[in-house]
Amino acid sequence: MGHEHSGGLYSTTHDLLKWEQGLFGGGLLRPASLTLLTTPVRDQYAFGVFAVEAGGNTTIAHSGGLDGFNTYMAYDPDRHMTVIVLGNINGPAPDLLGGSLLALARDDTAAGMNGRRTASVSSEALQTYAGVYDLEPTLVFTVSVTSGKLMAQATGQTAFELHPEAADAFSGLESGSRVIFTRDASGAVAGLILHQDGRDGIAQKQ
Repeated sequence: MGHEHSGGLYSTTHDLLKWEQGLFGGGLLRPASLTLLTTPVRDQYAFGVFAVEAGGNTTIAHSGGLDGFNTYMAYDPDRHMTVIVLGNINGPAPDLLGGSLLALARDDTAAGMNGRRTASVSSEALQTYAGVYDLEPTLVFTVSVTSGKLMAQATGQTAFELHPEAADAFSGLESGSRVIFTRDASGAVAGLILHQDGRDGIAQKQ
């Protein structure tokens, strides 16, 4: 999924969606071959793709890139949902945006028409989000676990609690913000997107 991009293939999100639909719809591989392709053999890596189980969700993904561009493709087999991000830029943005789009889509799918919902997250799971995230050169966003609660604090600002809404999605009710943690292709928390005051800040984990 990512290696074609690293080979310098010219394509569009529309055509790559057709590829994903053909691949996971059974139009390209026999069922046994598709199972083999998506079954991890070492550290969540299967046959050319990452297959990650986290937060009750399955993600089959890969990213790619060469000088001048980076790409991200992911598929959720339970929801038959594909996310594709093609960026004429080098850096983590396509991976972070792809992860956030996947989290947002899963949240909407789970919440339906009921709007935001609350979720329960164990202290062990919360700990995976802890760390320091670089929002700007002089602004960091520190996330920590205190008494079983996920707390966040931006440089020079008051700390506030992050309330879990869905997988990787939290709301800061006191600050009027929303935080979506993003993951790399291996499933590890790699960054976050902070939505506050009508703006989105993309941060990478240190």
